[in-house]
Amino acid sequence: MADDNYLKAKRIFSQHAQLYRDRFWDVSRYAGSLSCFAASLPKGARVLELGCGPGNVTAFLLERYADLTIYPTDFSPEMVALAQQENPSCEASVFDVRQLASWERPVEGILSGFVIPYLNEADTRTFLKEAADVLPAGGMLYVSGMVENATQQSGERTNSQGDVLYMYYHRLSDLLDWVQESGFHVTFQTVDYYPAGDGTTTSDCAIVARKITA
Repeated sequence: MADDNYLKAKRIFSQHAQLYRDRFWDVSRYAGSLSCFAASLPKGARVLELGCGPGNVTAFLLERYADLTIYPTDFSPEMVALAQQENPSCEASVFDVRQLASWERPVEGILSGFVIPYLNEADTRTFLKEAADVLPAGGMLYVSGMVENATQQSGERTNSQGDVLYMYYHRLSDLLDWVQESGFHVTFQTVDYYPAGDGTTTSDCAIVARKITA
């Protein structure tokens, strides 16, 4: 079931890639956490971006931190094509976050923006452990997603195109525990609240952490 949901997410994002690009290109409301992550990296750092979407975060970071080398990846070929178009200096590629252990290029940072809402607990914990394996000691991790609150929890959601998809709203306390258990020290965390279209409130979290294990 979880795997079917993940593959359904891939189909939906592929089908609506251009629409997603037009609607969600502006990531300025996440500028604080993204800048914290980038500023924590050594000069000239290499960053693996998982779930790059249309390349909006890539473009945001490169505009402000031109010395970074970013490898944008996504499970949707349509998203990867947009990311490459928007960031011609980068080498975008199709890659599945659930295969992170197979990544071979050395990187000093891993950035995963709003990927975990499509990963169940087991896949999220595996991703975090594999991120620690890929990064060197002192490497930086960025993770963002939606977290549970009084009005929103894990369950099916319907987008503006009528597609129904199960979304995972992990507890913030659980995410912080999983990050630390994977060998990271949390250096920054934030939760921001935004009104959702159905009258509820969405809680977006961002976590920046440094690998402390060898």
